[in-house]
Amino acid sequence: MKNTLHFGDNLNVMHEMPSESYHLCYLDPPFNSGRNYNIFLANSKAQKKAFGDIWHWDDTAIATRDAITHYNGRHPELIDVMENVSECLHGFDTILKSSGRHGDSMRAYLTFMAPRLAEIYRLLKPTGSIYLHCDPHASHYLKCLLDVIFRPENFRNELTWFKGYRGTPRKNRYQQEHETILFYSKTNAYTWNNIFSEYKDPDLKRYNKVDSEGNRYALVKRQRTNGEVYYGKTYPRGKLQGDVIEIPVLASTSKERLGYPTQKPLALLERIIKASSNPGDTVFDPFCGCGTTIDAAHGLNRHWVGIDLTVLALEPMERRLQERHGLQANRDYHIEGYPTTHQDAVLLAEQSPNDFANWAVTRLGLSPTPNSNDGGFDGTGKMLLWENRHVAETEQQKLPVIAEVKSGRSLTPNQVRAFRTAMQDQGAAIGIFVTLHPVTRGMRNLAEAEGFFEHNNKRYPRLQFWQINDSYFTDGTILVSLPWQIDERLKASPHHDSQSTLF
Repeated sequence: MKNTLHFGDNLNVMHEMPSESYHLCYLDPPFNSGRNYNIFLANSKAQKKAFGDIWHWDDTAIATRDAITHYNGRHPELIDVMENVSECLHGFDTILKSSGRHGDSMRAYLTFMAPRLAEIYRLLKPTGSIYLHCDPHASHYLKCLLDVIFRPENFRNELTWFKGYRGTPRKNRYQQEHETILFYSKTNAYTWNNIFSEYKDPDLKRYNKVDSEGNRYALVKRQRTNGEVYYGKTYPRGKLQGDVIEIPVLASTSKERLGYPTQKPLALLERIIKASSNPGDTVFDPFCGCGTTIDAAHGLNRHWVGIDLTVLALEPMERRLQERHGLQANRDYHIEGYPTTHQDAVLLAEQSPNDFANWAVTRLGLSPTPNSNDGGFDGTGKMLLWENRHVAETEQQKLPVIAEVKSGRSLTPNQVRAFRTAMQDQGAAIGIFVTLHPVTRGMRNLAEAEGFFEHNNKRYPRLQFWQINDSYFTDGTILVSLPWQIDERLKASPHHDSQSTLF
C-alpha cells in the first residue's frame, strides 16, 4: 500500500476506503474542540479558536445521529454495529440530558466520534488493533462506545501515559500528570510484540555475572512444575513494558516541537507501533495533525496512511518528512484532497472556500486569519527586515502584510476598494489580492494608485495581484514582488546587506 496523506473530513474519506486495510490505528481526536479541529496556525488567533470548546447539539449533530439510527447499509458488515451504537448513544442521552449545556456538548462530541470509530473497526484487519488517546472528561464514554463496537472481550488495556507535571498548578485538586489511551483489538488473534523499556538502574547492578562470551547476566531463583527449585540465567533485555508508559511531555524548547498544540512525543508513538504491528504493516491515523504517527511509522519501516481535516496541516508534515526521512511528495508518498493542479484548486474553492483561502495565504508564507474575521482580509504576517546584516529590532521595522482571497469569477473594483480600506486599518506595507481568475483593468488602476513600498533602493507595489494559474503548479512561481523573495522564495539570509523575512 502506498503511503498516503488525505485531506478532508475523515468520515467521508474512510467511507471510500476498502475494508480490512490497516494493521494498526492510533488516533488522538479532538476532545472538546469542534469540526475545525487539527488546524495548524502557529502564533495565530485562529489556532486558539480551532481548539476552543465549540461542540453544540445543533442541526449537524442531529443529522449525524439520524444517519447512525437509520444506517443505510453502505457497508453491510456495519449494520449490526451501527444498531448497537445507536442504542448506546440513546443511553448516553438519558444520562446527559439532565446536565444542560455541558451534557449537550458531550452528546454532540460522542455523536461525532461514534461513526468514525465504527469505520475504523471496518478498516482494521482481523489481526488489527486500535489505540484511542482520550481526554479524562470523555474517556469513560468512549470506552463504552468501544465496548459496543469492538466487544468487551477485545478490550486489552487502559494505558496510562505518565507525562510528568507541567503547567500552572491546579487549585483544590490533584495535579494532572497523565493521559489515557484505550487499547482494543478487533479479534482475539491480534498482532503483539513484547516491548521492553530501559531499566531504572542504568548500571544494571543486578546483572553481576559474566558468561564466557562476555555478556552480563543474573542468576534468578525459579521453580519447576514439580516443585524443584533452581537458579537460571537471566540476561538484561530491559523492563517489560507495563500499562504505565513513562515518557515526558515535550518541553516548550524541544527540537521535536512543531508548534502544534496537542503534539505527542515521537517516543510514545514508536512504543505503540512496535507493540502492535510488524515491519511492512500499514499504520493508520485519521486525525494525523502534525504527523507524529506517520513519522514514527516510517522510521520503523511501516507503511502509513493519514487524514487531516485542513490542508494547513500539510506544510509541517511535508517539512517533517523531508527533514527526518528525506521524503518528497508525489515521489515517496501520495497526497489526496490537496491542490496539485489548477483544476484541483478550483475544485477546493468550490467545495470549501475557507480551506482554499487558508491554502492560498500559506503559499505566500502568511498566517490565515480566523474564520470569523470580518476585517476584509484572509491572511496576515509581518516583514522582519535585515539592515546592514543586523536584524530589525523595533516594531517599526516589523511591517504588516495582509492578503485577501477571492475564488469566484465575479471580480469588481469595489472588492479592491474594501481591501485598500483593510490595508489602511492594518497599517499594511504591502497587500496581496489573490484570485483564481483574471482581475479587471479597473481593479488594476486602483492598485496602481496605491504606489510603492521602498526597501534597500528597491520598489515593491503596495497592492499586488496574484492569480493562481497553471504556472504555479508547474514550477511554484508566485507572480508577486516581495522583499522576502529577493533570494530564495520565503527564506531569508542574514549574510546579505539587506534582506527581509516574515515574522
